[in-house]
Amino acid sequence: MTQKETHIIVVGGNYAGLNTMQYLFRTLLHSSAKASAPETVRITLVDQRTGFLHYIGITRGLTNTRYGETLWVPYSSIPWLRHPMITVVHGSVSEITHNKVIVDGDRELCFDYLVMAMGLGRPSPIGGCARTQEDYVKEITEACDYITRAQSVVVVGGGAVGIEMAADVKCEYPEKTVTLVHSHRLPLPGPFTDEFRHSIVDILANKMGITLCLGHRVIIGAEEPIGNDLTLSNSTKITADCVIPCLGTTNRHQIINLGAGTCTPGGVRVLSTMQLPEHPHIFAIGDLAAYSEVKLAGPAMHNGYVAARNIARMVLRGHANAKLEESPRFPAKILLLMGKHQWAMQMDKEIWDSEKVRQFVYDDMGLGVCIKALALDHVPEFEPLD
Repeated sequence: MTQKETHIIVVGGNYAGLNTMQYLFRTLLHSSAKASAPETVRITLVDQRTGFLHYIGITRGLTNTRYGETLWVPYSSIPWLRHPMITVVHGSVSEITHNKVIVDGDRELCFDYLVMAMGLGRPSPIGGCARTQEDYVKEITEACDYITRAQSVVVVGGGAVGIEMAADVKCEYPEKTVTLVHSHRLPLPGPFTDEFRHSIVDILANKMGITLCLGHRVIIGAEEPIGNDLTLSNSTKITADCVIPCLGTTNRHQIINLGAGTCTPGGVRVLSTMQLPEHPHIFAIGDLAAYSEVKLAGPAMHNGYVAARNIARMVLRGHANAKLEESPRFPAKILLLMGKHQWAMQMDKEIWDSEKVRQFVYDDMGLGVCIKALALDHVPEFEPLD
């Protein structure tokens, strides 16, 4: 008899997607897993990039080229991705249906299980447009040069990324005039206390010397990019040598063709098992999923862990017999790294003091921790299912 083949596709290969791939490998493809696998498993990673990008450090990377270059880890260098039953497809996903992923408009990939981990889009230079390591290095070098040449820098958007971007510029170039523009009266939208927000204002303005322009948004046309001459909603005009937009994210909903109600403004609807309610063979994880108030790498990676182990259960035990695990609801938290010497953290409703936060602050912005956790430099051990 011909052995049945199961094809699993993971779309998107950063924190959530790569952790999914890692645990699919550990549970289904590791040499120790062969005895329990009743069928052949083939796994495909689809990503427009040729490597992992440590976005946690991107604002620091935009002010320090040498550090910025370390943020890219090529998929070709990850040992276990070279497994014969793993394929990495480089391309842009055009459409996702209940049984197919369309890549670059005309290449159809059929699947038995799908994990959507495409994340959210961000404007350049924060989001980056590069698909290869060579283009990434060129892109980040040009951005660093642009910031280095400028005497005045304006960061538009006072969310977590905008705060860290302004702080990294000021920390690296204390002589520059750095201004942070945000449309609300206090920075950092989300489920955080005003006390915490005021502490961020104090650090940025009083300890770092960043000019804050709060409560006024930048006036731009619908199709008009942000230029170097800015007009605010109170008619104030700001001119800068360098303007860095940090205006939030865009979703990937337009490529998801899975029926009405699948996508909401907060993301793709999922159960606590990370499955789509109407499509139990399809999972959505990380920033794409409507499952977390604050989009962070840690919860995204845990979503991938849960999705991978649940797929492994269904492959090994069948849909009817598989008892699936659930991803917990993580408390709202945020760790802001404001340059190399200032940081702030809120966990649920508690504001942590500086010394307590210090244990989570790494000189490499957590790159080494993520490389180890995602097994980017070694073959991970077998992960048995309970």
